[in-house]
Amino acid sequence: FFNNYTQVRPKKNNKLAYVVKTPPLVRVKPQDEDEQVERGGGEEESKVKSCTSTNSANGPTEEGDNNDVNGVASRLEELSLLTQEPELSEEQLTINNQLQEDELLAMEAIYGDNLTIGSADGGHKSFQIHVHIETLDELTISAKLYSLKENVKSGGKSTSPRAPTQHSDEFLYTFAVQHLPPIVLTCLLPKSYPSHQPPYFTISVQWLNSLRISNLCCMLDSFWTDTPGQEVIYQWVDWLHSSSLSYLGFDKEITLGPYNMPDAGDRHAFSGNVLPEVDIPSMMKYNDDKCHEIFNESLQECCICFSEHAGNSLSLSLSLSLSLFLGGINK
Repeated sequence: FFNNYTQVRPKKNNKLAYVVKTPPLVRVKPQDEDEQVERGGGEEESKVKSCTSTNSANGPTEEGDNNDVNGVASRLEELSLLTQEPELSEEQLTINNQLQEDELLAMEAIYGDNLTIGSADGGHKSFQIHVHIETLDELTISAKLYSLKENVKSGGKSTSPRAPTQHSDEFLYTFAVQHLPPIVLTCLLPKSYPSHQPPYFTISVQWLNSLRISNLCCMLDSFWTDTPGQEVIYQWVDWLHSSSLSYLGFDKEITLGPYNMPDAGDRHAFSGNVLPEVDIPSMMKYNDDKCHEIFNESLQECCICFSEHAGNSLSLSLSLSLSLFLGGINK
């Protein structure tokens, strides 16, 4: 893994990210209905063919995160191999490179620590951004769950509570959140972007199935089709932030699943939609952590001294104010 990817540490949030090292581009030869990639060595060819979607079945563990990083980087590598970059003049390459640098600089100024910029072999630029979805009101999350009936015959095989059977009862579980886990957009910029080709990209979402993520990917593709030759990254991110929920038909309620569905087959789409008993606690924890983070960063009025303090220092201020108040009474 470390022989094929570059480790990048952003300046502020000190989190590790990995970006793909782009191999030399080669031609692609269709064979029957499947596309086979021709490469120089057998090991490299096998590596590209073995690229598959990686779901976050391990939950929020370091091993699971590494698997996701590995899967996304491999997928970007695969996508870059399926398209032959056009030969461009040195002047055009210089123009594209400058446009890419300007675009990423602007994105960094707007999105700050949510954006991680990396570099790849061969002069290709890459980045990953966590797109926080705009939610005006509290959202209701619902999921169909199944409970086992008690009259299952003794000695029979155990039945999964997430799959409907003749011995299970279906019920709808709902909970409310103010914040959703972000959409993760990862891009590798070919040297022909933006003059001739769009960025290679993947979209990863924990709480959406692959079909819904594929719908988002199709929308990003349409932006490039409508305005070819123009910078498109900011438009992609802004649309994912402000319009992705309404585009998927979600207003004030999001229904998780359906589960146990076949993968959509979109090479751009990564789904972390695992099981309701995994997704629901994970979404709840993210919402609680985000609410706590916002509370700590915003000003709060002390109910005792009526002065404003940052949330993370409010508890200390309350303790101090209460001590002074009680001390005054004792005197």
